[in-house]
Amino acid sequence: MPASASPGHTKVKDHTVDLPLAVRMAERSITPLTTSTTSTSSGDRTPTSGGGGERSPTTSIGGSILSTSSKGLTVDEMLEMYPKQHVEWAIHSPDYVGARNRRVKKYDDMIARGSNVELAARARDEFLARTPSEPPIDPGEPADLDPEVLRRIRVLKYMYRGCRVVRPATILDLDPSTIFPETAVNRDAVLSAYRRGDLNVVPGQATVWFAGNLVAGPLPSSGFTEDYLAKNIPGWREKYGHGHVWTENPHEGTHRQRKCEGTMPAIDEIWAHVFSIRARLIGETDFVTINNILDDTGSSYLELLTDDCFDLGLTETYSGWKPDVSLKISSHEKIKRHSIMVEAQLLLDGEPFGPVLCVRATISPVDGGELERCSGMAFRRNLFTATSPYGGGDLHLSDFKKGVTRSLRGDPQ
Repeated sequence: MPASASPGHTKVKDHTVDLPLAVRMAERSITPLTTSTTSTSSGDRTPTSGGGGERSPTTSIGGSILSTSSKGLTVDEMLEMYPKQHVEWAIHSPDYVGARNRRVKKYDDMIARGSNVELAARARDEFLARTPSEPPIDPGEPADLDPEVLRRIRVLKYMYRGCRVVRPATILDLDPSTIFPETAVNRDAVLSAYRRGDLNVVPGQATVWFAGNLVAGPLPSSGFTEDYLAKNIPGWREKYGHGHVWTENPHEGTHRQRKCEGTMPAIDEIWAHVFSIRARLIGETDFVTINNILDDTGSSYLELLTDDCFDLGLTETYSGWKPDVSLKISSHEKIKRHSIMVEAQLLLDGEPFGPVLCVRATISPVDGGELERCSGMAFRRNLFTATSPYGGGDLHLSDFKKGVTRSLRGDPQ
């Protein structure tokens, strides 16, 4: 046993498995994993699993290989047995089983063709061992709900899993691992509506909630823009009192925040792909300047840092708070961030350029200074910015993706 493994645990790759849980899982479906080989026309020997059908994940216990199934496991049980990123895939994906089966089929097809047989067989078996066979169950939820409704309930519950309900005393006390009381009210109202059958998951449709009340929808999600929300919040506050707004859009795409996908210059070149904006809170008249915005393509929302929030005058009672966001920052890692609505405008040479946009921004709890911030997609949807390639290359322009209409000659200096 590795020195890092404590008694009662065994190490499978880099994931610690609790033996009692592994034994319970194995007892649900104990099928010895027998492996035989068949010769291909190329002379490679192809491993095949005994018993036929899909190969079950395997767990090594005391030197024995037991076939285990993740059917009927809760989120907590899965997190004890599988890597976190694979459990989150099972929770969030609307077609997890199909996507997993397609991945397995890819390996099986490689084996059938005699292509990298041993490597493909190993990759397939390790993939099966490290991924749940189906999404987790939640015995506490009504069993007669639509599968997509159950999936959405799982997603919401997992996003706020273990989060304490806390209203920060100041913005300096903002903690991504907590949830605002106003957000919790909306979350609980949405979950209750799903459980009662009053709210369904319909592709392309969304609802808006304020202070635990349904205030708009279901309607096409494209109509619920940040501008729409900002204009209606004063009326909702007058009717329902203090609260936060929540847009329930179950089919909203994955939110990303990846600085590494921005276009970066070499170490000896200028930072040509950062820009500045001016921003203000909804309802305010004065703007503040925020620098070092990356002209990136890998982020969904504008990123604000703690210092930016100070400059904007953000408080815990601001009316433009939005629900927390689960951001994908790598191929396998997610983080939770608070989010707000702000008005923002691009600055060129210190002067305002283009329209003032109402955008959603996430808050990263780090000091600002010279750190770069993600730009989000709002500016790219309204103002696509570009520069000539490094080294004096030409920049080719087109209108509405209908072909090149103009070329700008690069300066070779």
